[in-house]
Amino acid sequence: MMSWYERSCAMLLTLLSTLNLTNCTWSRHDSGSLVDVRQYVQNASFGFSSRWEILGPFQIGTREAAWGADPLELYGGFRNISFNPESTFLSSLPLDGVARWSTLEAEHVQSNAQSSRVDLVVSFPGVQWDFLRTVYGWAAVQFQGWARGHITVTGVAAQSFVLYTDSVLEFWVDNEHFFGGDFYGFRKAPPVLWLEPGRHRLDVRLVRDVRAFGGIGEPIMAITLQIDKASGYLELGSNGIQISDLVGNTLAASIASITVRNSGKEAFALRGIRTPNNSFNVLLLEKDAVVLPGQTRPVAFKVTGTGSNATEITVLLDYALVETNASLDSLMANQNLRRKNLYEPHKVTYLHPGGIVSYVMLRPPQQNVSCNTQKDLPVLFFMHGAGNEAESELVSRSFDPVTDICAWVLFPTGVTPWSADDWHNWGFADVEAAINTIETWKSAVSWQGPGVDLEKWFACGHSNGGQGTWYALTHRPDNVIAAAPVSGYLSIQTYVPYNQWRLTDPRLVSIIQASTNSYRHELLISNANGINIHQQHGSVDDNVPSYNSRSMHYLLQEVGGRSDYTELPGVNHYFDGIMTTPNLQVFYKQQLGVIAPKTEHLDKFTLTVANPGDTGSKQGFQILLLRDPGQLGRLDIELSGKDSSTSIFSHNVLRFSVTNRVTSRTMKIDGQSVRSGRDFGQKLYYILGSDGAWKTSIDAPDNLSERSIRQMGPLDAIMRTSDKFVVRYEDTSLGAIALQISRNLQQYYYADTIILRSFSEPNTIKRNSGNMFTVSIGSNLPPSSHVRFPIMVDSSGRLSILDSSGSERTFNSEKDLAAIFLRPRGHDALELVVWGSDIHYAGLAARLVPLQTGAGQPDFLILSRAAMWKGVGGVVAAGFFDHHWQVTQTAYFA
Repeated sequence: MMSWYERSCAMLLTLLSTLNLTNCTWSRHDSGSLVDVRQYVQNASFGFSSRWEILGPFQIGTREAAWGADPLELYGGFRNISFNPESTFLSSLPLDGVARWSTLEAEHVQSNAQSSRVDLVVSFPGVQWDFLRTVYGWAAVQFQGWARGHITVTGVAAQSFVLYTDSVLEFWVDNEHFFGGDFYGFRKAPPVLWLEPGRHRLDVRLVRDVRAFGGIGEPIMAITLQIDKASGYLELGSNGIQISDLVGNTLAASIASITVRNSGKEAFALRGIRTPNNSFNVLLLEKDAVVLPGQTRPVAFKVTGTGSNATEITVLLDYALVETNASLDSLMANQNLRRKNLYEPHKVTYLHPGGIVSYVMLRPPQQNVSCNTQKDLPVLFFMHGAGNEAESELVSRSFDPVTDICAWVLFPTGVTPWSADDWHNWGFADVEAAINTIETWKSAVSWQGPGVDLEKWFACGHSNGGQGTWYALTHRPDNVIAAAPVSGYLSIQTYVPYNQWRLTDPRLVSIIQASTNSYRHELLISNANGINIHQQHGSVDDNVPSYNSRSMHYLLQEVGGRSDYTELPGVNHYFDGIMTTPNLQVFYKQQLGVIAPKTEHLDKFTLTVANPGDTGSKQGFQILLLRDPGQLGRLDIELSGKDSSTSIFSHNVLRFSVTNRVTSRTMKIDGQSVRSGRDFGQKLYYILGSDGAWKTSIDAPDNLSERSIRQMGPLDAIMRTSDKFVVRYEDTSLGAIALQISRNLQQYYYADTIILRSFSEPNTIKRNSGNMFTVSIGSNLPPSSHVRFPIMVDSSGRLSILDSSGSERTFNSEKDLAAIFLRPRGHDALELVVWGSDIHYAGLAARLVPLQTGAGQPDFLILSRAAMWKGVGGVVAAGFFDHHWQVTQTAYFA
C-alpha cells in the first residue's frame, strides 16, 4: 500500500503533468533521497514500438479462440518463443505448410504526453485465400497469429496506465496474461497497468473473425492499441452522463449513471453524490459501493426536479478510501442536456434487469394519425445492426418516413452497439425492459394520448437486428403480432460455418453444438407459423448473404407458415431508407393501421423449444421442462373446433402449461385423456410422471431441489440475472482472474459486478438476487447449495463427477484440470463456478465465461492442459444437467 507521502507525490505529479507546469520544482528530502518533480515530469514519457514481430498464420474456427486452440501452446506459448527468421512452425494455411516469422512496420504511431497509439494492419499473402474460400467458404479466411512489440516507459517511478486493445481478444504484458481484451472496440473497461520505467514486452494474439472483419477481399486484420496515462485514483471510465433527454422541461426518466474506474492501488467506496445544479436533486441507488483497484463500474443514481432553464447537468461523486474511511475527494462529471419535442424520438433511461442503466429511443404515437378504434396500441421495436448506437440518427430517425401507423415505436440499444449477445439473453432482456418502461414514461411526461398494449409487439431489425427479429419470432410467438426481418442471418453457424474447428470426438461435438440450439432459429421456425412476416434482403449483400433470408422463406413453407419476401436487385447490405422501402411501408400500414388485423388462430401447429428458460408460449401452450436439455423439445398440437377437443403429441417434454385461453372440452396427450383448462377456468400444468402417465395440476410445481425455469440453459444462462453480478474468490492469487471476469462483463455487456474477497456473503450480498461467479483452486471450493450436486472437489483437490448411473468419475490421471459449470444459487438464481487445479488452470476455465455468442458452452466442462492447443479436443468431460441438477445420460467422458 502507498504511504501518505507516496500518494501525495503521485497526485501532484499527475496534476503537474496534466497542466504541463514544468517550470516549478518541488522536492522533499526523505531518508536521503531527493525527488525533483520538474525533472520527473520532463523526462517521463511512454510509447509503442513502430516495428513489430509477427508469427503466423494458423488455423482457427469461428468463435473457437475462447477454448484456447492456439497451436503455439504446444511449444510453451508465444511468450516463450524468441524471434528467429529461420524458425518454422507447422500450419495448415500457408502454401508450404509452415508458418514463419516476419516483421511489420506499424501503419501509424502517435504519441503525446498523455497517450500513445499504434495501428497495425496484418496480412499473410503466402496463403491461397481465394482457393480456400471457394472450397470452405468464409470460415477459411479466418486465421490466428501473434504480434510482438514493446511499450517503453521513462521516468523514475512506476506509473498508472490504461491499455485499450481494439479488435484484440488476448494479450500478454511482460509475464501477465489478459484474456478478453476489447474485440469490438467498445473501450469500456481497459485493464489498468502499473509500469516501471523500462521496456515492456507486449504480445498480442491476432484472431481474425469474419463477423467483425468481413469475408470479402483479402483477409487482413487491423488492430489499434492505445495506452493512456491514468490518474492513479478514481477517475471517469467514460465521459459524460447516461441520462434521459428533456421533453419540454421534464426529464423523460429519472434514472442516470456515470462510469468510474479505479486506476489506483487501493479500494474506494462511493459515499454519495450531489449536484451544484439548482434544477436537479440526485441520489445514489447504491451507497457505499466499492470499486476495487483496476475495476470499472457503472454508478446508477436518481435525478429529480425540473430543468426549466437547464442546458447541462453536473454531478460530484464523493468517494473515500475503504481502509481508512477517510473522505478523499470528489469526481466531477457533466453532460449537456438535449431538449426534444414530445413526438420525436428521444432518449429514455431505465434499469436493465442486471441492475445497470440502459436506454431506449422512444417515439410515441404521432398526432397526425387517428387510432380511435384502438384503446391500447402495440409496440413496434427496431433492433439495430452490429456496431450501431441506438441514439444515432442512423438508427433513431430510420422510421421518420413512417408516421401514420398506430404504434409506439422503440429503438432499444440491447445495452451495447453489438447488443452484447446478439439480442439473446442479455440483449433481449433489454428489449423487454425498454417495452415495460413505456408506462413509467407516460407518467413522467403526463402523456394524454393512446395507451399501450405491452403484450403485443411488431418486431423488426436490420442485419444483426434482423437475426434478433427471428429470435423474437421463435422465442416470443404469443407476443409478436407481425415482424420484418431485414438483411438478417439465421444463426452464426449458417452465417460463418464452424468447419475450421479442431477435429474431436463427434459425440463431444454434438454436445457443443447442442448448447447453441436456442440460437439456431432455423430449427425453431415452427414457432413463427401464423405470424405475419415480411422479409427483405439485397440480392448482392456481401455482408450477410441473401441465402439466409431465402432459406428461412423456404423453411417457413415447410412448417405450414408463410412470409412475403422482397429481394432488392443489385442492392448490398445497407442503404439509407432500407427500413422504409415502399413494400415495407405498405406492410407496416397493413399491420399497424387504424383497423388492426386479427391475429391468425391456428388449428394445427408445433411448438419447438431448445431452452424453456428463454422461450415463451404459443397460443397459450408453453413448454416448461425437457427430458434431455441437450435435445429439442416439441409439442405437436391440433385443436378441433367441431368437438372442442385438443390432441397433443409430445417429444422430449416432461412438463408444459396451458393458459385458460385454451377452452377445449377434452384433451388428449400422447393418446391419454386428461382434464382440460375448461374444467378449472385457469392456467393448468401438465406433468409427465415416472410411470409414463400425464398428470394435471392447477399449481405450478415448486420443488426446491428442482432446477427452476430461470436456471435452465447452458453456461450463457448466467446472463439471465435479476440483479448485479457477484464475483467471489478467497485465495489472494485469484484476484486477477476475478478482476478479469468483472472487466470482461463490463467490456462486453456493460454489466456491473460486486467483487468479494471472501466466500462468506455479508447480508448486503445475501439480499442480492442476481447470479454469482465463484473462482477457486484446488480443494478450496465452497459447497453447493444443492445437497446432491454431482460435481465435487475433495479435501485433496481431486475433482469427481457422479454420472447418470450414480457412478463416480474421477480424474486421477489428470493432475492439471480446469472446470467451469453451473450450480444453483438458491431456488431461482445461478452460480457459475470457475475452478482450476491451480491458478493457471483457473485461468483456462475463465476463458469460457460467456463473452461472445457461438462459443458453445454446455452446462459443465472439464478441460485438460491440451485444450490450450487442441481447443475443444482437450475436453475430458462435458454435458448437461437435468431438472434435478443431475448429469444426463448423454454426457461425454473421454
